[in-house]
Amino acid sequence: MPPKGTNMLKGLKQGFPNGYHATTEEAIINVLNNVIDDAIQEVRKQGLAQKWSD
Repeated sequence: MPPKGTNMLKGLKQGFPNGYHATTEEAIINVLNNVIDDAIQEVRKQGLAQKWSD
């Protein structure tokens, strides 16, 4: 499976700023990263389930 979809999703992830103090911005980043991780898993799952023809 070509990793274009998962690579694009991984590129959307953001790291935490230096030190995690549970600010609103950091909490939102954490939620978004979890949503992106779930999307990556779904893209892989659907890609692996795809039947390819020659």
